[in-house]
Amino acid sequence: MKKTDNKGISFIEILIAVVIFTIAVIPIGNQLIVSMRIGQKADDQQAATDYAKSVVETMKQMELQNKYSTEDLEKLASDLQIVNQDGSAGTLTTTRQFGAIDKDGNYIDGLVDDTMTIDQMYHNIDLYNKSNTPQVALARNYTFSGTTTVDYRTYNVEITMDSSQYAKSELNSTSSYEDPNNVNLGNLSSLDAKTTALISNVSNYDATVADAVETSIITSLENSELVDAQQLAEKLKNGTSNINNIFTGMTKKIKVTVTDSGLSSTTNKYKVTCYLEYDLSVTNPVVGGKTIQLFSPSDLHKQYIAYEQEFEELPAIYLMYNQFMFHGDFGDDLIVAQNNITGDMKTVKLYVVRTNTTDEKISGITPPSGTVPSVPEEDTPETSYNRLVPVGDRDKIIGGYAYSTSFVIGSDENAILSADQWSNAPVEIYTNILLGADDSEGRKTLDITGSLPPVGDTTTPTKLTVNLTDPTVAVKPLYEDERYSEQGRIYDIRVKLTRLDSDGNETSDVTIIDTTKGDY
Repeated sequence: MKKTDNKGISFIEILIAVVIFTIAVIPIGNQLIVSMRIGQKADDQQAATDYAKSVVETMKQMELQNKYSTEDLEKLASDLQIVNQDGSAGTLTTTRQFGAIDKDGNYIDGLVDDTMTIDQMYHNIDLYNKSNTPQVALARNYTFSGTTTVDYRTYNVEITMDSSQYAKSELNSTSSYEDPNNVNLGNLSSLDAKTTALISNVSNYDATVADAVETSIITSLENSELVDAQQLAEKLKNGTSNINNIFTGMTKKIKVTVTDSGLSSTTNKYKVTCYLEYDLSVTNPVVGGKTIQLFSPSDLHKQYIAYEQEFEELPAIYLMYNQFMFHGDFGDDLIVAQNNITGDMKTVKLYVVRTNTTDEKISGITPPSGTVPSVPEEDTPETSYNRLVPVGDRDKIIGGYAYSTSFVIGSDENAILSADQWSNAPVEIYTNILLGADDSEGRKTLDITGSLPPVGDTTTPTKLTVNLTDPTVAVKPLYEDERYSEQGRIYDIRVKLTRLDSDGNETSDVTIIDTTKGDY
């Protein structure tokens, strides 16, 4: 028998193998740890953002006061879910600052201080404005601070509400500043929920629809057998291809109805409902010589009920919304108001308040290639497109305005009503959207045309249409109603979340949400 020399594996060889394995595994382990941390950070950021958005919506409904009692702050802390790390109820602290401000942003000392009531402040400003130029307005700033826990992470919460930029924007050398408490009856800071229908969430569905449609498109392309289609899906996901190239039209319909039938109890007499309908038109992409079918007809039509409530008395209806934007592009808005009251004739009052009131909130609109619009000196061709109210030749160059907003009164969207027909089921609409030229008092007026809605028709050279032969009968600027004045209380809201470490120290993880409240 042949004798073999098999001595097995030595300790040195095992040690070398362990070292090599360790060297190979450590980078992989580090990469897994980094990936897990990135994923956790993204989850934390999303949770913080969702919480900040919920805070914003709560603050938009809150009444601004001169002072806040302990009970007020406890209730607000509860509404905002301000809690300690152990889950017990947390506390909010608040600071406030009031000042008289002129149109240049300069503060006038000695007119107001935080020991006064709001009425006293306005009274002092009114007396000052009667004998002094330039005029001044009341600027108000509030800060609320507390701590909360979101998905096991602890954050410092800071909420600021500042009216200064809007206070000074209402001042100029030719018109006087009026006390809002004299003309601003029933403003949103003191509306009675029993007599007012406040519809504030109609813009919340825009992102839901956009995400659903984008997911449907990408899924259809990914499921295609064509490699080119799968590659297009990847480009859409990483942002190198624009998903809006697939769309030929995007329309959002906001329908508000008031009825005195189908009520749940004998004490309630009226029901207000707000429906949302999204209609999208697509051009199915041709990839590799083959047309990819993206949608079924039902996928192109999305419906939601955004609001439904019953009232004992006919309520005033407030519709708060932002202009419909779909993946950065403006869509068309169609706002339908129906008076379906069958008993005694009543006039339905609808207040349509666009809360996005500044050009700074609009971006991403660029001139068509090769065009050079004429614009004011302070603008460039690019910035002139990022305006709620068109300037220069923008409307001519792009064949129409960047968006259209249309009001339809009644159930027939294809019928133009006479004044007599409108009076059979009257609806009055007061709005701050689509501003036109200044009137004799320096206030913005509405540029409206009586016609059918130009939905999908970008060549119509009007900013606002209503289906009445005389549109001014039903649609008016907000300041023509007793509930509103241009000096109303509009202010910015900022929510800032700063994550704390295990020792309670602030980290660099900060989430900020900025928005505006129209406190008319």
